[in-house]
Amino acid sequence: MEYRHEMGSAKSARAGRDDELTTVLQASVRFRRRQAFWYFAFLFTVVIVALAGAIGIVIWAVVHSENENLKRETALVARALTQQQSQIVKELERFAVSSATYRNIDTAYSSEWAHARLARPIGEIYKHDIVVVLNRRRRPLFAYVDGFVWLPSVYTTKLADQLDDAVAEIQTAYRANLVSRQNYGFAYDGSPADVAQSRLISLDGAPSIAAVFAIVPELDQVEVRDDDPSVIVSIRHVDDTLLADIAGYAQLRDVTFSPVKPERPERLELGGPKGIAIGYLTWAPTGGALGLLVDLAPAFVLAVLIVLAVTGLILKRAMRTTDELTYSEARARQSALHDALSGLPNRVFFDELARKRLDEAARTSKLAALIYLDIDHFKDVNDTLGHPVGDGLIREVAQRLRGHVPGTDVVARISGDEFLILLSGRDSRAALLNACTSLSKRITKDLTVDNMALPTTVSMGVTFFPDHGTDLTQLLRRADIALYQAKDRGRGRCVLFEPHMDETLKERRLMEKEMRRALERNEFFLRYQPIVTGDGSRIVGAEALIRWRHPKRGEILPAAFLPIAEGTDLMWSIGAWVLRSALKDALSWPELTIAVNVSPSQIRHPDFVPNVSRLLEELGFPASRLELEITEAAVMDHTDAVKSKLDELHDLGVRIALDDFGTGYSSLSYLRQFQFDKFKIDRSFVMNLEHEAESAAIVEALVNLADALGMAVTAEGIEAREQHDFLKEIGCEFLQGFYFGKPMLAGELGQRVLAGEGPSRLIAKG
Repeated sequence: MEYRHEMGSAKSARAGRDDELTTVLQASVRFRRRQAFWYFAFLFTVVIVALAGAIGIVIWAVVHSENENLKRETALVARALTQQQSQIVKELERFAVSSATYRNIDTAYSSEWAHARLARPIGEIYKHDIVVVLNRRRRPLFAYVDGFVWLPSVYTTKLADQLDDAVAEIQTAYRANLVSRQNYGFAYDGSPADVAQSRLISLDGAPSIAAVFAIVPELDQVEVRDDDPSVIVSIRHVDDTLLADIAGYAQLRDVTFSPVKPERPERLELGGPKGIAIGYLTWAPTGGALGLLVDLAPAFVLAVLIVLAVTGLILKRAMRTTDELTYSEARARQSALHDALSGLPNRVFFDELARKRLDEAARTSKLAALIYLDIDHFKDVNDTLGHPVGDGLIREVAQRLRGHVPGTDVVARISGDEFLILLSGRDSRAALLNACTSLSKRITKDLTVDNMALPTTVSMGVTFFPDHGTDLTQLLRRADIALYQAKDRGRGRCVLFEPHMDETLKERRLMEKEMRRALERNEFFLRYQPIVTGDGSRIVGAEALIRWRHPKRGEILPAAFLPIAEGTDLMWSIGAWVLRSALKDALSWPELTIAVNVSPSQIRHPDFVPNVSRLLEELGFPASRLELEITEAAVMDHTDAVKSKLDELHDLGVRIALDDFGTGYSSLSYLRQFQFDKFKIDRSFVMNLEHEAESAAIVEALVNLADALGMAVTAEGIEAREQHDFLKEIGCEFLQGFYFGKPMLAGELGQRVLAGEGPSRLIAKG
């Protein structure tokens, strides 16, 4: 408009100006008009492009975020479902891998046992809906459905089509792992995982998780036949309870089952046998990016006028949304794959990372070491100092592991006080072993929790890849065996797996098998060591000591077999036999007290006190004549429960003695906490008291302590007259040892008691 006004003014003010000037002015106006047009056209194009670009970026970010979020949610639901399948298999393993199950199902079938000891616990404790037992020929023997015994035909009518192939596969796997044992028939030598499967099936139009497990005896306890095994099939419906568990694991809402394919993208197809879909799992979406796009719609209108500001705002907000979703995914992955207390990877994540590292080591021909680490006496820390200190110890050890293990290696906490470490990419075995030894020292050096020094040690079992195996499961099993050896050798050490350790484990299993036969064949017998008064003039009691008359090895002392029995159910059976036999023998010696040792596993058994009570009543044995000897190990674990049982024994009238007093660091605290009637001074103090003034002072102090507490005291291991003279002089109440009589059979002790022979006669005859 200004240019037109200028041209018009020039024409009126300068009449007669030549046409050239007019032409120049008109050309200038046209140029400026064209320039303005292109300028505004450029601005308009910039606005449109910027707005379209901003909208496109936002839409891409939102869609990408929603897709990534959907992938994450789908993976979490699939992982949660897999975890449920693994859990059901693990729950079933407790019943399938069992000598008792093998005897009552596979060897001699008992429907009553199957209902009471198999189906009912699985249904009531683990909430499985259907339990079916199949014989060696895959024919159903027993069915348990929703809490009731059902017709076995429920398997053939509803389950066989979907599970027969799985049953056949695990029976084939079982047969493949049968090995012939010389003089002992056949035994299953494979892993429980080889004979177990789980899968999704369709049952009455709804999905269920089916677990199939072959029945195998544990620890070579039962000879097996060269034949297919019997099988347990357990079903759990994918009902509201299980869906809630999946939702909790995946951290999602409203996880439901749909028999038909839903329109919504939040779904997971459930694949059944033969790849046929049996339905879908759906859940409520957690993403909110699409709603955000709607909220930003007014900003897009303003972006036409202030394109740069609005575009910047949109980009910033979109990037922020993407970052938030990324962080949310990272937090969910952190929670699912890491241990909450220590922050280290959990067992699931460790397996994933470790297999990748082992694959890399195999490709590059490098060495690796798998370390199974356990904190020594961790339970003692929890029991004596409290769980907060125990949790602090776990966190401190985890922090030190993170600090001393290179970032290329893997560290994980798998349970309680157990950790796994994988050192990879090393060139020499010496470097690996040095790294393991150095790591043990660094972890425990100057260890403190809440400014409290903890003289804690760690035990480590180590296996090398590929020397000790190329499979992670095999390496873990052998590292566990090496860890057991580290514990057995005194803890606080790093032990490398050696092939003979496998043989040692097999020998322990053979010993356990022979002990079970010994119980059946009455190969165990008792010897009795006299307990005399302090002056040595009178026998007042006897301690029952078990022996094993082995058909090939002769008489075996308890130290050679009881530690093995302690880790199994044998200890309860052997202990019950000792108590009954000792009480029956002692009925012939009415003037003597009978002392019986009780192991930690016995005192923790729920039927221990009732069994003692029943025996006393059945045999008519006076409770005041029975003295149960327990060690610190028996009271150190489960303190409250053990104290309650000891109180019940006191109420029966039974006397309680603390054995091997003075060998544990917390004995005095136990004397205050438990109502002991007597403690026994360990032979390690007595054996040198005539030569060592320190030992003599300790023994005298212990005798004075018993007198101050109003407790009886027995000194063990007396083998010389000088020891007897000293103990008599300081007033020790009761004495026991070879000096007064070696352990003897019940008949021999009975004859000497009836003949009125005192300790001096025993010494002469011994």
